[in-house]
Amino acid sequence: MATTWTPAKSLGKKSTEIFNMFISPAVVAPETIDLELPKESSQVLRRGLMIITKIIQNLANNIFFGKEAHMVVLNAFLKANITNVTRFLSDLSKFSPAINDEENDQWLGTTSDDTDIIVLHRFFDKHADKIGKELLSLSKPSIEGDPAALSGKRAWDGLCALLVDLGPPLEIPRPSLYSRQVHSEYIELMARCEGKDTTSVEEIFIETGVPLDLPAVFIFQLSKIDVETLDVELLMYYIFKLLSLPDYDDRPYDVVLDCTSFASSCEVPLSWLKFAAELFPSDLRLRFATAHVLNPNALTHKYLRRLYNVAAGTPFCGNVRVYSSVAELRPHIPPEALDELITPLSLEQESPQEVFPEATMKVVQPRPIVLTVGTTHIRITSVKAQLISPGLSCKATEIIQLADISDIYNVAIGTDACEFIIRRSRGGVTEYFSSPKREAIVRAIRSAKGRLKEVQTPLTERFSRFSNVPATLLHVGLLSVDMNDEELRGAAYDLLGAVCRYLNYGKSPIVASQAGFIPGDPTAFVTQLSEKIAGFAPQLTLDFIPEVGAAMSSMQKTSQRISCIHYLSPWIKNLALFSNPTSSLFERSGARLRDCIRNLADLAASYPDITSTIQKYIWVEVGKLDTVIVDVVLDELVRTATEGGVGTHRCEAIAHAIASLSSISVRGRIYAKLRKVVCKVYVSQPFKVLTEHPNWNEISTLIRFSLVVAPSSGHAGCDQLYVPEIIHNVTLVAGCGPPLVRKSVYGIVMNLLQALYTSRTDESVGAPLLRLIEECTTSDQLRLFGLRRETPTSEYTNWDPMNDKECLDIQERLTEFLIRVMEVGSGSRGLLNVWRARWMSLVTSTAFQVSPAVQTRAFISLGTLATSDVDDDFLYQILVAFNNALEKVTDTHTLSVISMLRCMCKVVPALPRDSRYLCLLFWLAVALLQASHLSIYVEAAHLLRVTLENIEQRGMFASESVPSFLLQSRAPLEEITSQLDEIMKISFESSFSFSLASIIFKGVRHGGLRDAAESVLRSLLCVTVRAETAHDIPNGFRDGISPEALGYFLALLPVSTTPTTYRQLLDDCKIDEAWLPDAGLNGLDDDDHSAPRMSAAFLGIRDSSTALLVTSFVGTMLATAQGDDTETEMLFALLSEIASYFPQTVSLTYETLHNRIKEVLANASNPSIIRSVSNIFRVSLQDYSRQTTLRGSTATLNTVDEGLTSPGRNHLNALEELGMQGLANNFQFLNPGHATKMVNWIPQLVTRIIA
Repeated sequence: MATTWTPAKSLGKKSTEIFNMFISPAVVAPETIDLELPKESSQVLRRGLMIITKIIQNLANNIFFGKEAHMVVLNAFLKANITNVTRFLSDLSKFSPAINDEENDQWLGTTSDDTDIIVLHRFFDKHADKIGKELLSLSKPSIEGDPAALSGKRAWDGLCALLVDLGPPLEIPRPSLYSRQVHSEYIELMARCEGKDTTSVEEIFIETGVPLDLPAVFIFQLSKIDVETLDVELLMYYIFKLLSLPDYDDRPYDVVLDCTSFASSCEVPLSWLKFAAELFPSDLRLRFATAHVLNPNALTHKYLRRLYNVAAGTPFCGNVRVYSSVAELRPHIPPEALDELITPLSLEQESPQEVFPEATMKVVQPRPIVLTVGTTHIRITSVKAQLISPGLSCKATEIIQLADISDIYNVAIGTDACEFIIRRSRGGVTEYFSSPKREAIVRAIRSAKGRLKEVQTPLTERFSRFSNVPATLLHVGLLSVDMNDEELRGAAYDLLGAVCRYLNYGKSPIVASQAGFIPGDPTAFVTQLSEKIAGFAPQLTLDFIPEVGAAMSSMQKTSQRISCIHYLSPWIKNLALFSNPTSSLFERSGARLRDCIRNLADLAASYPDITSTIQKYIWVEVGKLDTVIVDVVLDELVRTATEGGVGTHRCEAIAHAIASLSSISVRGRIYAKLRKVVCKVYVSQPFKVLTEHPNWNEISTLIRFSLVVAPSSGHAGCDQLYVPEIIHNVTLVAGCGPPLVRKSVYGIVMNLLQALYTSRTDESVGAPLLRLIEECTTSDQLRLFGLRRETPTSEYTNWDPMNDKECLDIQERLTEFLIRVMEVGSGSRGLLNVWRARWMSLVTSTAFQVSPAVQTRAFISLGTLATSDVDDDFLYQILVAFNNALEKVTDTHTLSVISMLRCMCKVVPALPRDSRYLCLLFWLAVALLQASHLSIYVEAAHLLRVTLENIEQRGMFASESVPSFLLQSRAPLEEITSQLDEIMKISFESSFSFSLASIIFKGVRHGGLRDAAESVLRSLLCVTVRAETAHDIPNGFRDGISPEALGYFLALLPVSTTPTTYRQLLDDCKIDEAWLPDAGLNGLDDDDHSAPRMSAAFLGIRDSSTALLVTSFVGTMLATAQGDDTETEMLFALLSEIASYFPQTVSLTYETLHNRIKEVLANASNPSIIRSVSNIFRVSLQDYSRQTTLRGSTATLNTVDEGLTSPGRNHLNALEELGMQGLANNFQFLNPGHATKMVNWIPQLVTRIIA
């Protein structure tokens, strides 16, 4: 069933496949799924199962019984259940993949361990005969070469061989049946250990002061056991001795097994446990009432499970209970016993404590946990109880001492944006966690560690590793070569000679160490000896470097620290050996190597007074190593600086270190890391702005590093190498974050310009580069980077765009400026093409991501770069990304959609002539305008205009009119576009120009959108007129407005109210000068304030249908007109003119206009408007069907009604016959919620376009 059902499959086919292949065969023949039928009634049962199968099959196929009369009685049952089965099959076809399966993949069980082998061994040994018969029965002669037969024989042979190799299974411990008086082995043990000192085991098994009238309670501290040194006989003797004391004799007792901080060194071998179990006298065992297991961690769970498997469930006490905290244990034991639980009780009573319930521990599978940060420890408690044995389960409790934590940091690699790591000291275990509050957790743990008292590392821990001893002694010897203390210097020579002999270093320069003299200067001698030993014993490197770093913290003199850096320097080259897989010193985990690098990073941050020395002798040496180790160092330095945060002393110190090891490869790595982190996809955490990026701290740190590794060699080959990468990164991160980060991005560009200038090979580019550098310092250019600076000496401050449009305009201007930098800096067309191609590849790989903040910036760059040779496949990718972005549009976040629309507008002219998407993009723009979303209007109008003009340039209107051609191109989208038309109640087939004008006109009334609306309407008018002129007009001029352009002409009247602008409108319509009087332009000039009066004949209004469309559209325009301006005069004059020829049509539209008419009659001062309105009112009054309404209206002429009146029923009915009912409505922008729903619906249209 791994295959996903596709929606195309019918329910009948689904039922056939599911029931015929899976369910019905199992019902008819249960033996196929390992179910056996009773032999005595097998035939009867099979007949019944066959009938059940028929019923199930009919249910699945939605069929009633008819041919089999005896089954007809079951039709009522089928009728009652067919709906449920159909719903089940329908649900199967709906596949909804989880976006983040990893987060839902919770730990639900336990892992297998070595005791599973013991259990299986016992099982196969006990049931070998039955298993053998079953397997060999498969190998009976049947079909020749039957694979099942061969497999059964082969399996049995293999099992027999394995049982022989394993030998007899481990015996189950047998509890003793003898009491103390007759148990010989017990008596021998007590006699053998009599008189021995039990001090070493007394802290393991502790008695408590529980009153004598209550069962006794003992504490067994498992964490005190060290199997390397434990004397198990002595421990058993001490336990038996305590249990035999008079206070406990014949008294039941409980044992609290304190598993706090249980480790592998505490695991008592199974053979010892078997010995102890069989040694325990029966009278002592029978008094053992309850075992209380406290704070078991994951290792304890595994150990207890092993004990259960080995013991095969044999009970050794009355009851077993498990608790994950002292608070859970408290009700079950007396208070006197709790006082002896010193360690677990003190841990739980620590204050302050921070609790983080939303966390996951990544062990085998993600396991939900509760993480508690205490004063000295971290407590990790699993949310779900885990099985130990049948009937016994408990939550796991891990205790990690803060002193044992060497590091905690966020993980910047991988798909989990919430992952962080806790690393134990000295290359210990590394624990992986995940939490949406990881920043708070990391901060809390670091804060708790910072509050810990500075405790000197115990000597035993310092010398815990064998290799650490010579490293420490070597460092002590080198440090003690004091120029001013002869006695100390002589002792140091002696110690260094001993170290050389211990290491078997045969070329030691110390021959007569006791004399206290060596050849040469002592300081030079120390450095030379360190270099020789570093080459001879590189295995000491990872111990020697941390040892020197730790010792420097206690030094008072700067000269001593400088000396340490000098003799530490020769060891740096050995770091490469630990990252090289072919080296014998290769460290597979890399933990100690990373710790060592962090020690070097701490030196850079801790000692600013010797920064120059550290840079010269440490980081310059690191820069000389191979790229593998440099990459490891770079990763660790980036992480260390990220933890400190941008702007901190730690981050700036690491930046200086990065500058010291800077090289071409390091620069490339920094740029690549920044690009990779910025473009990292987090499906569960999409970010709208870059500062919301889960890895923003790392991004800002890498921006600082990009500044310090800027090209500055003065050689063109080096400085021009990463120009596309630098420019691409700048477009992604400019204008984000605090001033320091924005200033760093600005500095990157300034450094690039200066590097291109100093490394120029052609003097002709010098002057243009200087002009660019000078231009880059102006306030306008500073805004491109989100900065403001009042004077050349003042501080930089943040500047942010006021709205989304300004934000995109700034990003577009920045991209254009950087293109100019490339054009000038390249110096040749060939290099420029190489840079543009590289930048284009980077943008392409970035743009098609799901992070809105990155997509927005990348698509602006993409639109600026993709100006030629764009194929349909590339546009297809843009449309797919656009489709995904539309589904995520919200009321406040539309930037990514707008940036993609801008990109498409710029890409359209570069499409091939035969592009299949050109005409479809026109209808996509129309649909976006129909959605009435304010934020998208300008770009949608621009896309409509660009696609229309490019269709015309390709000659697609040569053989047919604009409406005819565009409607034919809409055929593949008809199913979706017709639904949109139905919602808007318009019909492009009935009137193309009025439908399109009505959805565009709302922008004319909006100040910020007026230019975009006018531009697209004028383009529609001009293209339509030119196409018609080419077909039907011999001399190229017309005597009236083209019917196909009438809607656009009317929509442009509000922006054509002066004689000049109106004359321009007529010119766009190709009106011959002879017909200007009919257009109302006779004798008018700019000083004449009277409005042009158009005739109905000039507009081509020759039938009632056209008159209805014109009056309806003009009515909606008047609803939002100023009221006493030139536009209102022109529109009312036009209605008055139409009323003279089509009085009934004007009467239909009166109800839409009567509020406006009342307002004019009450307040207007323009005589022309009053005359026109009076004529309209008179004509409408003559219409008998409207007299009732009008009489009611005349009595309220002095009432100002602020609301708009809806169209009358007759008016709507007349428009409905034309499919244009929506024309009577005033098309306005929808409120954000409804507009977003409309936009979210458009992806269906895009899906059809790319199908």
